[in-house]
Amino acid sequence: MNDENLKHLEFIQAVIARLNSNSFQLKAITTTLVTALIALYASTENHEFLLIGVLPTFILLFVDAHYLQTEKKYIKLYNVVSGVETSNEEVSTFSMKISSFNTVKYFSKSGIFNYTIIWFYLPILAVLIFSYCINL
Repeated sequence: MNDENLKHLEFIQAVIARLNSNSFQLKAITTTLVTALIALYASTENHEFLLIGVLPTFILLFVDAHYLQTEKKYIKLYNVVSGVETSNEEVSTFSMKISSFNTVKYFSKSGIFNYTIIWFYLPILAVLIFSYCINL
């Protein structure tokens, strides 16, 4: 492996790390938002605050799934550049094009139904909706 390929792999690895960091920040934002809305509900006893938290949680779930899907495509690019996997298309040096890696489906175990997405967002949504229904 030459120096250009190593530098290319470093660029790809930096993108993967950034996407992973963004995913973590989305989870932190979700936790903060839901905690604040539950605190508002506890202080005002207005159950509408519980329902308000459902929409942003769904939106952040989809954004997080998009980051995960993009991250998996860059991992595939990394594997192709490093020679671990093969691809139908030749990847040119320093190419960051991932559009040919459409192996990841959005509504699959690699997308929204990935355990890192479901096991974080599903309990939050369940608590919000269940608490809202109990307090009707």
